[in-house]
Amino acid sequence: MTVVDAYFWTSRSTLAIILETALDTKFNPDNIDHATYVHNVLEIMHLFGERAVRPWLHNEFFYKLLDSKNYRKSQRLLKSVNTFYDKILQRKRQEYELEAKTFIENESENGTHDRDMLSFERQHIPFIDILLRSQINGEPLTDQDILDEIYTIIIAGNDTTANALAYTMYAVSCYPKIQERIYQEISQVLGDLDQRSLTMNDLNAMKYLESTIKEAMRMYTIVPIFGRYLLEDIKIGMTINEELCRL
Repeated sequence: MTVVDAYFWTSRSTLAIILETALDTKFNPDNIDHATYVHNVLEIMHLFGERAVRPWLHNEFFYKLLDSKNYRKSQRLLKSVNTFYDKILQRKRQEYELEAKTFIENESENGTHDRDMLSFERQHIPFIDILLRSQINGEPLTDQDILDEIYTIIIAGNDTTANALAYTMYAVSCYPKIQERIYQEISQVLGDLDQRSLTMNDLNAMKYLESTIKEAMRMYTIVPIFGRYLLEDIKIGMTINEELCRL
Protein backbone atom coordinates (compact mmCIF):
# COMPACT_ATOMS: atom_id res chain seq x y z
CA MET A 1 0.00 0.00 0.00
CA THR A 2 1.28 3.45 -0.95
CA VAL A 3 0.44 6.37 1.34
CA VAL A 4 -0.09 9.68 -0.44
CA ASP A 5 -0.38 13.03 1.33
CA ALA A 6 -3.27 14.48 -0.66
CA TYR A 7 -3.04 17.86 1.06
CA PHE A 8 0.53 18.26 -0.24
CA TRP A 9 -0.85 18.38 -3.78
CA THR A 10 -4.22 20.04 -3.21
CA SER A 11 -2.75 22.95 -1.23
CA ARG A 12 -0.24 23.74 -3.98
CA SER A 13 -2.89 23.40 -6.67
CA THR A 14 -5.33 25.76 -4.95
CA LEU A 15 -2.58 28.32 -4.34
CA ALA A 16 -1.62 28.21 -8.02
CA ILE A 17 -5.27 28.66 -9.05
CA ILE A 18 -5.83 31.57 -6.64
CA LEU A 19 -2.59 33.17 -7.78
CA GLU A 20 -3.88 33.25 -11.35
CA THR A 21 -7.55 34.05 -10.75
CA ALA A 22 -7.07 36.58 -7.94
CA LEU A 23 -3.70 38.13 -8.76
CA ASP A 24 -3.54 37.58 -12.54
CA THR A 25 -0.18 35.85 -12.17
CA LYS A 26 0.46 32.55 -13.91
CA PHE A 27 2.10 30.17 -11.46
CA ASN A 28 5.45 28.83 -12.60
CA PRO A 29 6.93 26.12 -10.33
CA ASP A 30 10.37 26.75 -11.86
CA ASN A 31 10.25 30.41 -10.83
CA ILE A 32 12.13 30.77 -7.55
CA ASP A 33 9.90 33.65 -6.41
CA HIS A 34 6.75 31.61 -7.05
CA ALA A 35 8.14 28.48 -5.39
CA THR A 36 9.26 30.51 -2.36
CA TYR A 37 5.87 32.20 -2.16
CA VAL A 38 3.99 28.89 -2.10
CA HIS A 39 6.32 27.49 0.55
CA ASN A 40 5.98 30.60 2.71
CA VAL A 41 2.19 30.71 2.52
CA LEU A 42 1.92 27.06 3.52
CA GLU A 43 4.31 27.67 6.41
CA ILE A 44 2.25 30.65 7.54
CA MET A 45 -0.94 28.59 7.46
CA HIS A 46 0.78 25.87 9.50
CA LEU A 47 1.91 28.38 12.14
CA PHE A 48 -1.53 29.97 12.17
CA GLY A 49 -3.13 26.58 12.80
CA GLU A 50 -0.77 25.83 15.67
CA ARG A 51 -1.46 29.20 17.24
CA ALA A 52 -5.23 28.93 16.74
CA VAL A 53 -5.50 25.83 18.97
CA ARG A 54 -3.47 27.49 21.74
CA PRO A 55 -5.69 30.18 23.27
CA TRP A 56 -2.88 31.51 25.44
CA LEU A 57 -1.05 32.55 22.26
CA HIS A 58 -3.94 34.48 20.71
CA ASN A 59 -2.84 37.69 22.36
CA GLU A 60 0.04 39.24 20.41
CA PHE A 61 1.99 40.10 23.56
CA PHE A 62 1.90 36.53 24.90
CA TYR A 63 2.65 35.13 21.43
CA LYS A 64 5.87 37.15 21.39
CA LEU A 65 6.67 36.23 24.98
CA LEU A 66 5.81 32.52 25.10
CA ASP A 67 6.56 31.43 21.54
CA SER A 68 9.14 33.93 20.35
CA LYS A 69 10.75 31.50 17.89
CA ASN A 70 7.56 30.92 15.90
CA TYR A 71 6.61 34.58 16.24
CA ARG A 72 9.86 35.71 14.62
CA LYS A 73 9.48 33.04 11.96
CA SER A 74 5.93 34.14 11.14
CA GLN A 75 7.00 37.77 10.88
CA ARG A 76 9.82 36.84 8.52
CA LEU A 77 7.49 34.79 6.34
CA LEU A 78 4.82 37.51 6.31
CA LYS A 79 7.40 40.08 5.22
CA SER A 80 8.44 37.89 2.30
CA VAL A 81 4.83 37.24 1.25
CA ASN A 82 3.99 40.96 1.55
CA THR A 83 6.91 41.80 -0.72
CA PHE A 84 5.67 39.27 -3.27
CA TYR A 85 2.14 40.70 -3.21
CA ASP A 86 3.41 44.27 -3.37
CA LYS A 87 5.43 43.55 -6.52
CA ILE A 88 2.34 42.13 -8.20
CA LEU A 89 0.20 45.04 -7.02
CA GLN A 90 2.60 47.67 -8.32
CA ARG A 91 2.85 45.89 -11.68
CA LYS A 92 -0.93 45.65 -11.96
CA ARG A 93 -1.41 49.27 -10.91
CA GLN A 94 1.00 50.41 -13.63
CA GLU A 95 -0.84 48.29 -16.18
CA TYR A 96 -4.18 49.67 -15.03
CA GLU A 97 -3.05 53.29 -15.15
CA LEU A 98 -1.64 52.78 -18.66
CA GLU A 99 -4.87 51.10 -19.72
CA ALA A 100 -6.90 53.95 -18.20
CA LYS A 101 -4.79 56.57 -19.96
CA THR A 102 -5.12 54.81 -23.31
CA PHE A 103 -8.86 54.32 -22.82
CA ILE A 104 -9.45 57.99 -22.02
CA GLU A 105 -7.36 59.15 -24.98
CA ASN A 106 -9.22 56.86 -27.38
CA GLU A 107 -12.67 57.73 -26.05
CA SER A 108 -12.25 61.41 -25.26
CA GLU A 109 -13.81 62.55 -28.51
CA ASN A 110 -16.98 60.62 -27.63
CA GLY A 111 -17.14 62.06 -24.12
CA THR A 112 -16.75 58.63 -22.48
CA HIS A 113 -14.53 58.56 -19.42
CA ASP A 114 -15.98 55.70 -17.38
CA ARG A 115 -12.96 53.92 -15.87
CA ASP A 116 -15.25 51.16 -14.59
CA MET A 117 -15.71 50.03 -18.19
CA LEU A 118 -12.02 49.19 -18.49
CA SER A 119 -11.28 45.56 -19.37
CA PHE A 120 -14.91 44.46 -19.24
CA GLU A 121 -14.47 42.96 -22.67
CA ARG A 122 -12.34 40.29 -21.00
CA GLN A 123 -14.19 37.09 -20.24
CA HIS A 124 -12.56 36.62 -16.84
CA ILE A 125 -11.52 39.61 -14.76
CA PRO A 126 -8.94 38.90 -12.04
CA PHE A 127 -9.92 39.89 -8.52
CA ILE A 128 -7.06 42.38 -8.27
CA ASP A 129 -8.37 44.24 -11.35
CA ILE A 130 -11.75 44.62 -9.67
CA LEU A 131 -10.08 46.02 -6.57
CA LEU A 132 -8.08 48.52 -8.63
CA ARG A 133 -11.33 49.84 -10.14
CA SER A 134 -13.19 49.90 -6.81
CA GLN A 135 -13.80 53.01 -4.74
CA ILE A 136 -14.81 53.91 -1.19
CA ASN A 137 -16.65 57.22 -0.84
CA GLY A 138 -15.47 58.20 -4.29
CA GLU A 139 -11.82 57.47 -3.53
CA PRO A 140 -9.83 54.56 -5.01
CA LEU A 141 -8.66 51.83 -2.67
CA THR A 142 -5.23 52.29 -1.16
CA ASP A 143 -2.50 49.70 -1.57
CA GLN A 144 -3.12 48.54 2.02
CA ASP A 145 -6.87 48.19 1.35
CA ILE A 146 -6.14 45.99 -1.65
CA LEU A 147 -3.54 43.91 0.19
CA ASP A 148 -6.01 43.32 3.04
CA GLU A 149 -8.60 42.04 0.57
CA ILE A 150 -6.01 39.83 -1.13
CA TYR A 151 -5.05 38.28 2.21
CA THR A 152 -8.70 37.54 2.93
CA ILE A 153 -9.14 35.76 -0.39
CA ILE A 154 -5.90 33.80 -0.06
CA ILE A 155 -6.58 32.64 3.50
CA ALA A 156 -10.27 31.90 2.98
CA GLY A 157 -9.88 30.32 -0.43
CA ASN A 158 -6.73 28.25 -0.15
CA ASP A 159 -6.71 26.24 3.06
CA THR A 160 -10.44 25.48 3.16
CA THR A 161 -10.58 24.38 -0.48
CA ALA A 162 -7.37 22.37 -0.24
CA ASN A 163 -8.64 20.53 2.86
CA ALA A 164 -12.04 19.89 1.30
CA LEU A 165 -10.38 18.37 -1.78
CA ALA A 166 -7.98 16.28 0.31
CA TYR A 167 -10.75 14.91 2.52
CA THR A 168 -12.91 14.18 -0.53
CA MET A 169 -10.07 12.25 -2.15
CA TYR A 170 -9.61 10.27 1.07
CA ALA A 171 -13.34 9.53 1.37
CA VAL A 172 -13.58 8.39 -2.24
CA SER A 173 -10.48 6.22 -1.89
CA CYS A 174 -12.30 4.20 0.77
CA TYR A 175 -15.07 3.17 -1.63
CA PRO A 176 -13.90 1.64 -4.95
CA LYS A 177 -17.46 1.31 -6.25
CA ILE A 178 -18.02 5.04 -5.79
CA GLN A 179 -14.70 5.73 -7.52
CA GLU A 180 -15.84 3.68 -10.51
CA ARG A 181 -19.20 5.40 -10.68
CA ILE A 182 -17.53 8.83 -10.60
CA TYR A 183 -15.12 7.72 -13.33
CA GLN A 184 -17.97 6.51 -15.53
CA GLU A 185 -19.86 9.78 -15.09
CA ILE A 186 -16.79 11.88 -15.93
CA SER A 187 -16.06 9.75 -18.99
CA GLN A 188 -19.65 10.03 -20.18
CA VAL A 189 -19.84 13.81 -19.73
CA LEU A 190 -16.42 14.75 -21.06
CA GLY A 191 -15.97 12.23 -23.83
CA ASP A 192 -12.90 13.18 -25.82
CA LEU A 193 -11.67 16.20 -23.85
CA ASP A 194 -8.63 16.52 -26.12
CA GLN A 195 -10.89 18.13 -28.69
CA ARG A 196 -12.24 20.89 -26.42
CA SER A 197 -11.90 22.64 -23.08
CA LEU A 198 -13.75 21.84 -19.88
CA THR A 199 -16.85 24.02 -19.42
CA MET A 200 -19.22 24.93 -16.57
CA ASN A 201 -21.93 22.92 -18.35
CA ASP A 202 -19.69 19.86 -18.02
CA LEU A 203 -19.30 20.43 -14.29
CA ASN A 204 -23.03 21.05 -13.83
CA ALA A 205 -23.78 17.76 -15.57
CA MET A 206 -21.71 15.75 -13.06
CA LYS A 207 -24.48 15.33 -10.51
CA TYR A 208 -23.08 12.23 -8.83
CA LEU A 209 -19.65 13.83 -8.41
CA GLU A 210 -21.29 16.90 -6.91
CA SER A 211 -23.25 14.76 -4.45
CA THR A 212 -20.08 12.89 -3.49
CA ILE A 213 -18.20 16.11 -2.78
CA LYS A 214 -21.07 17.47 -0.68
CA GLU A 215 -21.30 14.24 1.31
CA ALA A 216 -17.56 14.27 1.95
CA MET A 217 -17.79 17.86 3.18
CA ARG A 218 -20.67 16.85 5.46
CA MET A 219 -18.61 14.00 6.91
CA TYR A 220 -15.39 16.01 7.21
CA THR A 221 -16.50 19.52 8.06
CA ILE A 222 -13.80 22.07 7.21
CA VAL A 223 -15.06 24.83 9.51
CA PRO A 224 -16.74 23.07 12.45
CA ILE A 225 -16.91 26.12 14.73
CA PHE A 226 -18.80 29.39 14.27
CA GLY A 227 -17.62 32.21 16.51
CA ARG A 228 -21.06 33.72 17.10
CA TYR A 229 -23.41 34.13 20.03
CA LEU A 230 -27.20 34.26 19.81
CA LEU A 231 -28.72 37.32 21.45
CA GLU A 232 -32.08 35.58 21.89
CA ASP A 233 -33.58 32.10 21.72
CA ILE A 234 -34.62 30.92 18.27
CA LYS A 235 -37.33 28.32 17.75
CA ILE A 236 -36.48 26.03 14.86
CA GLY A 237 -39.24 24.74 12.64
CA MET A 238 -41.72 27.59 13.08
CA THR A 239 -44.60 27.78 10.66
CA ILE A 240 -45.05 30.83 8.45
CA ASN A 241 -47.90 32.06 10.63
CA GLU A 242 -45.85 31.70 13.79
CA GLU A 243 -43.00 33.59 12.19
CA LEU A 244 -45.31 36.38 11.00
CA CYS A 245 -46.85 36.69 14.48
CA ARG A 246 -43.38 36.81 16.01
CA LEU A 247 -42.48 39.71 13.74
